[in-house]
Amino acid sequence: IRITAAVNAGGRKAGLIITSPPDPHNEDSLRYYQALKSLAGELGIEDKIIFLCECQNEKGETIRVDGSLLRDLYLLSDLLLFPSSAEGFGIPILEAGICRLPVACSRIEPLTEVGGEEVLYLNLDDKPEKLATDIINYLTNHLTLPLFKKVFRHYTWPAIFSRKIEPLLRNK
Repeated sequence: IRITAAVNAGGRKAGLIITSPPDPHNEDSLRYYQALKSLAGELGIEDKIIFLCECQNEKGETIRVDGSLLRDLYLLSDLLLFPSSAEGFGIPILEAGICRLPVACSRIEPLTEVGGEEVLYLNLDDKPEKLATDIINYLTNHLTLPLFKKVFRHYTWPAIFSRKIEPLLRNK
């Protein structure tokens, strides 16, 4: 959340989607969730943070984060930010890789084993402003991301429909 605030404070537009819900049976997890919500409010970026556990589908049901939704999020995102201090294997890095999504993560095992030289490793002891700058520089120099995002945003059928066809239908 602090990194997202720093990116926005630096003049870039950034949002953060938090996919993991708090564990309702774990007081520490619930306190951490509330601390994250409070931090977003303190930094004035609550409108830039999406907690998927708070989102509902068209039926009013809480959104369930499954493989299909994660894939869609990976395809729509500019970066997987994975600042984990402990991790069992690093499956999110593999998922991001299969979707050509750049990754910025902690320099811990097994993330270094899975990510190799292909990801940006963050020193979580650095100030959020330094981490934000490192991420922006990484994304600026990422070779395939700009074209991939341009094609995805402008030349897929849903994008063409919403930009070109749907306005025509509304005018009738």
